[in-house]
Amino acid sequence: MFNSSFSLQTKSKSIICWMLLGVTLQAFSFPLYAEYDWLLEEQPLLAAAITPTRINKSLLEQPVAVSVVDRHFIESSGAVSISELMAFVPGMARGFRPNRETSIAYHGLNSLNPRRMQVLIDGMSIYEPGLSQVDWRHIPLTPNQIERIEVTRSPSAAVYGSNSFNGIINFITRKIPEQAKLNVHLYQNSEQTKQVNVSGKLGDADNAIAMHYQYQAHQGFDDVEDNSRQHRFKAQHQLQNHHWQSVTQISYVKDNFDGDKPEEVEQSAAQAEDWYIQNQTNWQISQNLELQLNQHIYKKNQQTDWQSCFHPSFLSTEFAQLHQAEPSLLNGLLAGEIKLEQVNELSELGQAAVMNYLSYGGPQAQSVCGRANNYTEQMRKQIELQMTWVVNPNLKMVTGGYWRQDKVDSNVYLQHSGWQTFDSFVSFANIEYRAHPDLLIDVALMNEKHQQGADSLSPRIAFNYQACENCSFRFNYSYTERLPGEFEQNGQFKYHIYQLDPNPYELTEGQYFLSSLAQQRLNAEKMKAVELGFHYYNWQTGLDFDVSFFHQSMTDLINQSAQLDNFHFENDLNADLSGIEIEMNWQFNPLNRIKVSGSALNWRLKQATSANDNMFSPTASFAVFHAYKPQNWRLGWGGVFQHVEEAGDLSQLQMYVERPLTLFKQNVTVGINSFYRIDTSRKTYQLSEYNNDWLVALNLELIW
Repeated sequence: MFNSSFSLQTKSKSIICWMLLGVTLQAFSFPLYAEYDWLLEEQPLLAAAITPTRINKSLLEQPVAVSVVDRHFIESSGAVSISELMAFVPGMARGFRPNRETSIAYHGLNSLNPRRMQVLIDGMSIYEPGLSQVDWRHIPLTPNQIERIEVTRSPSAAVYGSNSFNGIINFITRKIPEQAKLNVHLYQNSEQTKQVNVSGKLGDADNAIAMHYQYQAHQGFDDVEDNSRQHRFKAQHQLQNHHWQSVTQISYVKDNFDGDKPEEVEQSAAQAEDWYIQNQTNWQISQNLELQLNQHIYKKNQQTDWQSCFHPSFLSTEFAQLHQAEPSLLNGLLAGEIKLEQVNELSELGQAAVMNYLSYGGPQAQSVCGRANNYTEQMRKQIELQMTWVVNPNLKMVTGGYWRQDKVDSNVYLQHSGWQTFDSFVSFANIEYRAHPDLLIDVALMNEKHQQGADSLSPRIAFNYQACENCSFRFNYSYTERLPGEFEQNGQFKYHIYQLDPNPYELTEGQYFLSSLAQQRLNAEKMKAVELGFHYYNWQTGLDFDVSFFHQSMTDLINQSAQLDNFHFENDLNADLSGIEIEMNWQFNPLNRIKVSGSALNWRLKQATSANDNMFSPTASFAVFHAYKPQNWRLGWGGVFQHVEEAGDLSQLQMYVERPLTLFKQNVTVGINSFYRIDTSRKTYQLSEYNNDWLVALNLELIW
């Protein structure tokens, strides 16, 4: 087994290394971009980003490391899911869930349910502070609706709040003029995943409407009932004149998920609905002053119903009390380690639990079956006002603030019944000062006041020095706090069983004994971080290169897992993280682009307990992708390798071929996407096994 695993890992690394070597040799076989001066409209432009500072500027002048996944790469990869794109960002980890769903986390720690990374759509957060998570199944976007993705690879609470503890992913949607009049996209792969996408637009640049619809169905894993069906609907309206622009987006996501099937639970139905309404209005007050008003409303309803069978004592108050007071005694009873003659030696509570257990016949009792449900409702309202002011050529500043209200209600995850409401008032500022033609100083600060919990103040200072015409060095220091969410502070697991089947014990309902709840108030997680980076860009050769060295010292981290039988959140983990990340984008002629990324992380856990398992932190990752686009077709191919200390290795090779055709005088694009996986990683869910290593998909797109 060891030799086989080692052989697969070695083979995957060798394949990726040979791919990189082959692409590099091919690059030098083409003339440099400077020989294509007649194609001025296709000259590679230096990418810009707005997310790290809220000021749009080139990557050469950014104060922190940032990756931009542009529209060209999205199209060249043939990606139909966001996780496929994130695999090519340095330091990004992917976690595995049932139904082939993946979750995403920068620098890991916990990539299954990441709660230390901010996720934005056009600058507005979709992070769920009540349950401290991002629901990646319900991102109201498809790759076809994304213009670019900006990933801030740095602690960024100074500009986007405490949930930006590790970094930020900001999805910038495509504006209506950039979309086709009518687009139909069909997709099916060899593992029975289907997608149908339809989009269209009406109007002109000043007043336009666009509509998007997607249906997606997953068959799930072998021998497991984990099918899902999703509907995504999105409407956009854009209205503008010379000094004013308003963009409104309404999104709706509906998900029906059959769920996985653990030993004693048959999950029969899970449904979720999400509504997003977002408006962004910009006023150009003057040449040097712009106001921006962002309004956002989000509502999520999720309900799960299932049937469970168990020992009748599992509904008794004695079991529930003993589980809280003496869990080891309860485990011994269920394991048959406690004999009848030992009952008198037990505590009064232990004796009551044993007598209850024996009254039903002990291990010979007939199981009872009943229904259970789990509902969670969340709502967010946010209003943000931002001012961007160019004071003079050497001084730019962004100031603003927002009010946000979060509401959450759950019959399972919260101790209190009914809606819990939390208001936040946040003010922020980012000031950029050019102290010298080659030196930029950037200072950012965010102050958060919360209705419940302590306030937090997050500063950042950064220096960017342009050492040559095409290169710059950056250095930044930041202090970041992440406030625990309501689930971490006042969470619980509590399942109510009802509609019990007829049984000889005449039980009709009750509370499952394995209930647990948070016992104490938590402190904010804290991080001090420094980064030294170098960026190089030369349009004549089309080479864009970035390297980042960083060190992060984290204290009071909240442990990683909470389970039904062990709910014990604590500030019990301190860790240091040092590492290096590299990224290269090279358009060495108009037909060819290469994207390379890699990272090496060194984690040092200073204070860890047994509760900190399943951390899934990648210690090494590497990705390469080559896009080739001649006049009438497109080819993209590459690979990803990721080593996770706690879980093993995941390697993936992929290729996408696309050819435009004419059918009934209409443009039709046919694409074939293939993946080959070499997966030796340990899954969090034992059911998450792929049917085979190969995955082949067919894309058919009609464009009017």
